[in-house]
Amino acid sequence: MCQALQCPEDRNMTTLVPAANYKYYSMYSVSSLPENTTIECIPKAGMFIFSSESLNYTQAQSFCRKRNSSLAHVISEERTEGLVKFVSQNRPSFVGLSNKEGIWKNDFGESLSCFDYRAWGEGQPSHRGCVTLVNPPAESSPPFWKVVPCYVSLPFICEISPSSQRSSQKHNKSRHRT
Repeated sequence: MCQALQCPEDRNMTTLVPAANYKYYSMYSVSSLPENTTIECIPKAGMFIFSSESLNYTQAQSFCRKRNSSLAHVISEERTEGLVKFVSQNRPSFVGLSNKEGIWKNDFGESLSCFDYRAWGEGQPSHRGCVTLVNPPAESSPPFWKVVPCYVSLPFICEISPSSQRSSQKHNKSRHRT
């Protein structure tokens, strides 16, 4: 018997791998995680690691990459709304959007100008830096993005890449270097 979950998987099922300790297969291969992390499925968005450990932006990127993931892509209302449900109201979390060289880019190097969606908080973006996802205390207020200095230590959200996607990205990068 198969159970279809509302998380993205490979449609032709060619890259599924056994998931440790479970009797099912998944495209999302994740190495062991520390105790202060959780994995959550956000329907129609993907699989995400939520870490309560506080790291700076660069350390958070490194943490994610070691686990076949990247800082979470938030360039849609669906993603921002889905992710904020797991963000503490007291502490924002780093996501994959930063401006270190005068251009807002996601963790894949794509410019924010390539996307229509914006969730900037009031007065944002106020300066260059790294973006956090904020869960405001008022229920009627929508979640928003806030820029903070990249050296600040905060919780963060990783987006797990399907195994086949990550390996094809590595393959494409190595082809372009020659």
